[in-house]
Amino acid sequence: MSLPRIFLLSTASISLMLASPLRADELPYRLAYQSNVAPDTDHPGRDGALASGLDLDGDGRVDLVSAVRYAQNAEKGPMRLFLSLGNGRFRRSSMSFWDSGSRVFSGGFLAGADFNADGRTDLVFADNDDSFNGSRVLRVIGNLGAGNFRQRQVIVPPNQTADTWINAAVIADFNGDTRPDLAALDRYFEAGQTMDGAAPSGLVAWGQPNSATTPFDAGQTRFPTIPNAFLFTAADFTRDGRADLLVVNREGRAGLTSCTSNGACSLQSAFNYDTTSRPDRGFATGITPGDLNGDGFTDALVVYVHRASVTDPGVFSLRVLRNSGGSGALAVDPQVLEMDRDCGDQLISTPRIGDYNGDGNNDILMHCRKYGFPFFISYGRGNFSFDPPVLFDFYISDPFIRATGLVRGDYNGDGKTDIAVQTDRGVRVFVHYPLDRLFANGFD
Repeated sequence: MSLPRIFLLSTASISLMLASPLRADELPYRLAYQSNVAPDTDHPGRDGALASGLDLDGDGRVDLVSAVRYAQNAEKGPMRLFLSLGNGRFRRSSMSFWDSGSRVFSGGFLAGADFNADGRTDLVFADNDDSFNGSRVLRVIGNLGAGNFRQRQVIVPPNQTADTWINAAVIADFNGDTRPDLAALDRYFEAGQTMDGAAPSGLVAWGQPNSATTPFDAGQTRFPTIPNAFLFTAADFTRDGRADLLVVNREGRAGLTSCTSNGACSLQSAFNYDTTSRPDRGFATGITPGDLNGDGFTDALVVYVHRASVTDPGVFSLRVLRNSGGSGALAVDPQVLEMDRDCGDQLISTPRIGDYNGDGNNDILMHCRKYGFPFFISYGRGNFSFDPPVLFDFYISDPFIRATGLVRGDYNGDGKTDIAVQTDRGVRVFVHYPLDRLFANGFD
């Protein structure tokens, strides 16, 4: 297959960086677990979600939970728990309440936290009607212990008669009361509007104190966003002890929204992440927070494609949003990591920031939604610059597997960062398997 090429562009110079392919015996990761799903030519699993960093059965290990939008010959995909065995392998478990009902995972969001302060990790996901008839809810799933769950609360956004879709959601403490809140990008729009003409539509459901039945306030608050908001992430960018919301759209724009301790939310700043002469052609496919220069402040990374015309497949780019540590806006880094068109019309998405080689600097991990599910890492130098990417191809006896999600965590307890990928043939887990040749800096 052709390989991604990355250009580092600045006003002073242009340098070409080529990703070097590695043979299977040279890869610093090895396959530790795979959950196979039979090939499906009619309704391939797609638009799924994979969540990590959760202890779902209380044994202190990092588990996974997966949901797939479509399954074979049915408009209902499965939701599965993957409970860690502590060695990079997992025990797959079903949700009985899910399998026995008519629930359809039709959103691209799935996450967890302890919503009712009982010491167990609960889950939440978006449930949208595919016909865009306005029927969409957020379902809160309570953890009963030992990996058992049941539906605890259904949050119904307003404007149920409008064509709409819950496009994204995130869990964080937005008002500083130490309780997890739930924010959603509820892109409601009235009849006669197009999806891309939707009004700003942020939504916050505030966490309630120690409520076993309704962890979130049924009366939601709208928060202002940039027009046509499409994706967002949450972190304390302003360093006031409360999480902020960083939103991007598909027209090259970004906006930062903050909330006060009494729940009043306002748009703090708006700016272009696509700094070309036609920022409206910047189409965001991913966004994530992280400290990219080691100063202790949370920066952000936007993955987007810039199209020269409507028919142009576009060039995928990575844009860093720098955090100077003040209470104001994030600053757009003048450099852009520009990737070649080798992914074709498949999205480059799911960016994940973390230290993947143990040198103390955060790196960038992401994947291309292309058959063979390639993913790659650009190692950071701690100053907003990055080394040439290392490309990983995992065919695993079937070159026609495609990735739909990517997460990371320590799945075998060795203190190193492992990678889990959701594909249209099930979940794959790769544990770190360092090579002296690649990690001479002491990572292994």
